[in-house]
Amino acid sequence: MSRSTDSLIRELSRGLQPVRRVPPLHRVAALAAALALATAAIALVTWGLNETFRGLNPEPRYWVAIAGLLSFAAGGAAAALGSTVPGNDPLIRGGVAAMVAGAMLTLLGSALFLARISAGEPAGSFWSALSLVCLGRSSLVAIPAAALLTLFAARGFPHRPWLTVGFGTLGLVAFGALPVTMSCGSESIFHIVFAHVLAPATAGLGLWAVLWLLYALLRSRREQS
Repeated sequence: MSRSTDSLIRELSRGLQPVRRVPPLHRVAALAAALALATAAIALVTWGLNETFRGLNPEPRYWVAIAGLLSFAAGGAAAALGSTVPGNDPLIRGGVAAMVAGAMLTLLGSALFLARISAGEPAGSFWSALSLVCLGRSSLVAIPAAALLTLFAARGFPHRPWLTVGFGTLGLVAFGALPVTMSCGSESIFHIVFAHVLAPATAGLGLWAVLWLLYALLRSRREQS
């Protein structure tokens, strides 16, 4: 009987690929945080602080926007990590809640900036060459950690992979907008709002598409191996 059972097991398991272990969430989270912080620090050292942040005493509207970007960034990374591996629903819900709170704060910060136009501060233009530079810089800071989360998602088992990649990408572009906001010397209200505070809604969507292609490529290679 035991030989028959062993034969049946060998027959059923023939051709199965070995199980690939997914790294622990806390290890990936720590590495992603280290990458994001290191990239942001290098960016600030390279670009320098603008006049507003050089004295470390910006107006409250800046702190509202920064709090929103930080909350959105942390929530996006948490939701991406949680949705990569099944069984982490509380982490996903907490991440999405932080993203919603961050989005509300960034909108409030944007409104506080826009309100200053009536007080005589320069409105500037919605789009310019500088806007493209700042949006590109936000994406540049986001790429290392966002690519890591995409790689982790490709090795995991996300239920909605396009959303998993989106969580991480948009969140890390929000984080990338922080050193840009602290270094860019433009005082144009429209530039600050649309090229800095709302960077996840602009540059984030473009980077999302790029990293989705990376995810699809990695997943295809994994299935073929």
